[in-house]
Amino acid sequence: MKKAIHYYQPVLDSTQSTFNFDRFKESVETYREGKHVEALQILIDSLNPKFRENYGNDDGTEYHIPHGSIVVDIKIEGNLLRIHSDFMELPEKGSVAMLRQVCNLNTGTLLLPSFKLRGNTLTIDYQCELNQSHPAKIYGVFSDICSTGDQYDDEFASKFGAKRIYEPRITSYSAEQVDYLYDAIQHICQEALELVADYNSKRKQGYSWNIIELAFYQIMYIASPQGQILNEMDKAIVDMDKDIALNELVNKGTEVLKKIQATPKEELAKDLYFVDQFVSTKRRSSLKNVQENFEEDYEKAEQAIQSGNYEPAVIRMLVKCYAMYYYNDVQDDINNVVAKALKESSDKELEEAANILYDAMDDIMEGNLEDYSFNGDYSQLIAQAAESITPEMQKQVEDLQASILQLQQKMMEAMSKGDMQEYMRIAAEIQQKAMLQAMNQK
Repeated sequence: MKKAIHYYQPVLDSTQSTFNFDRFKESVETYREGKHVEALQILIDSLNPKFRENYGNDDGTEYHIPHGSIVVDIKIEGNLLRIHSDFMELPEKGSVAMLRQVCNLNTGTLLLPSFKLRGNTLTIDYQCELNQSHPAKIYGVFSDICSTGDQYDDEFASKFGAKRIYEPRITSYSAEQVDYLYDAIQHICQEALELVADYNSKRKQGYSWNIIELAFYQIMYIASPQGQILNEMDKAIVDMDKDIALNELVNKGTEVLKKIQATPKEELAKDLYFVDQFVSTKRRSSLKNVQENFEEDYEKAEQAIQSGNYEPAVIRMLVKCYAMYYYNDVQDDINNVVAKALKESSDKELEEAANILYDAMDDIMEGNLEDYSFNGDYSQLIAQAAESITPEMQKQVEDLQASILQLQQKMMEAMSKGDMQEYMRIAAEIQQKAMLQAMNQK
């Protein structure tokens, strides 16, 4: 690599999450006061303030919120909260193989909701009493349903021939955007393949691995694809971390890049669109979790720059910056710093690019951001969740102390990373254990 890779403007101007943490805290407080219906309403507001107006009934007890190719139905009936989504219709042939995979998802992926078969329709369902509808748990249910719908609808359609029940409301990218993205992806793949060939010839396959990973992240950053291309890109990124020989990883990644480059524009355009989203499958960024994820690479980049090794410094920092966007809904203040550095370092000589990228990382590590407010500390939320356990549940919680202690360690790890989604899943699991124990003792 003689110069830093070229920067392409992404189709999305803002990568910030719509999740409002202050409203979520308000939902928790309202739940603790015993106002369970109002707590649910505020929880939905915390995800998007327009949901109640656009998808709810007048008294806020029923919602039909679209997310991709599913609709999440939320309904309060008396003292019960019912959450339901029609997922897909079984194929005429191959349904046994599909249902076998569904059973694995029920036992190994979904935590609280579960797949159910109603006639020929596969649904995802969950229900609980309103006094057991803690916002952290219900957020976890929403997240489970939405992430499962995102991940498996296209796979089940292409692999088994299952039929969607709800066609997503999409807004296709304009012809100009498709042309721009097609050309950009062509150039990203070509640039990466040329660099990989060069590094392979120099027996630097570690660099080749980094370049392939960087290309995948960059494509996801600029295009934000949906549908089957999204699934294939997600799989390719996961595969790059498999515990196999480095040369095999590089060969597999190279083949994926060639396949992407060979994709006709018309085929690519099918998966380039905006779609309704209820709960993001990415985690919400915070300055704290970005700093922690940057820390090791920031220190190693500094050492490399001080030693005059600009090439590994540039590659390391580019991978880290683009990966941040893949895993997070990045808040605007951090996005402004990073996107500016990526743009300014584009096609620059390595020494200049390294210093531009390092300065941006340094600003983030020092917290030199405007409009920064929330630092990703969820300790208050955990305390609130603990206090919401009723006295009647206390004995059951104590009986489950051994298993809960194990989960608490995982919760602390999620806290330290500012990982909202993982925190919610663990909180839901703790509450589920408490409820199961209570039912066993009745």
